[in-house]
Amino acid sequence: MVARPLVSLLCALVTLSFGARAWASGPTPQRVVLLVPPALAGEAGEALEAIRAQMAGSQVELVVDSPEPARSVPSDIRSAIEAASAAAQKHGALGTFWLDVRPPNDIVLYLFEPEGSRVLLRRVHRKDAAPSAAYEEVAAIVRSTTTALREGREIGMESIGPEPPPPPPAVEPAPKREPHAAADLAHAWLALTYAGDTYANAHPWQSGGGVSAALAPVRSLYAGAGLTFYPPFDFTVPGATASLTRLDFDAFFGLVHSAGPLALGGEIAFVVDDSMRDTVEHGPQVRAAPSSSQASFGGAVRARLWWSLPKPLEWLRFVGGIGAEVLPGTPEYFGPEGGPPALAPWTAHLVVDCGVAATFL
Repeated sequence: MVARPLVSLLCALVTLSFGARAWASGPTPQRVVLLVPPALAGEAGEALEAIRAQMAGSQVELVVDSPEPARSVPSDIRSAIEAASAAAQKHGALGTFWLDVRPPNDIVLYLFEPEGSRVLLRRVHRKDAAPSAAYEEVAAIVRSTTTALREGREIGMESIGPEPPPPPPAVEPAPKREPHAAADLAHAWLALTYAGDTYANAHPWQSGGGVSAALAPVRSLYAGAGLTFYPPFDFTVPGATASLTRLDFDAFFGLVHSAGPLALGGEIAFVVDDSMRDTVEHGPQVRAAPSSSQASFGGAVRARLWWSLPKPLEWLRFVGGIGAEVLPGTPEYFGPEGGPPALAPWTAHLVVDCGVAATFL
């Protein structure tokens, strides 16, 4: 019976002891931080004294601190937020204030609110005649804003966001390869070429010069015409001499496939070969036709290659071709009575050309 009242008394003493200790220690104080960089301590001194006076009776403790490392609060918002956030975490604060007293006509008060991760500001006009009034107004704003922070009420300051991160450094795009003349045939060109022809048995290689023009209405299709002149050459048999001059006209069209500066094409052509023979001398043992001009009609197939030069000569290209020319009606010239002809052009013969072409349009 005595033990039960004794246990009750001990419990009551323990409860009173803990209650007294909790009453003595009180609730954990709430804090706000005011960042004052050493470099601005002189300029912000009067404002700091006014803020301390206003906060003296507040239920929130004012902690004056310097940014880490000790320097002026950065002028860009992003760096300032980093300094304010570090100070709020260091002191477990409701928010971090800092002042910018450098503008000539205004004092700018900033607040970093950790809970909302936002930055607020308020501008106070500073009159030259009575700057202390502006400092008092700043101090009152700090006090009212602190109270709103503690009570969770709306804060009468303008919200701003951090500056956007700087754009990534510009990456220079790889230089775009300009299409070469051969790779993009959507234009016209004029070509000057050397021509070689395995013409006849008595004159196995004949050289000449040619000019041609072509137009490519679409990317890989072209058409054109050319003229090739083969200078006179003499051929003889006993008692006879003759001279032969050739003029070839051809109309062609083709397809081309490009690969970088090179392009490979194939073409077919309609050919007119005009052979102009002049009889120089002949005797009775040789049958000879009078001097004349005779045209032969046929066709040709060719493979062609273009190579375009780099800038600034991209308008110029080298061109070459090789093919077979077929002229079924080629005449024969000068044969002894009962013998083979002195000049018998081949019906099918090899033709090559090479030269330069200038593009335009």
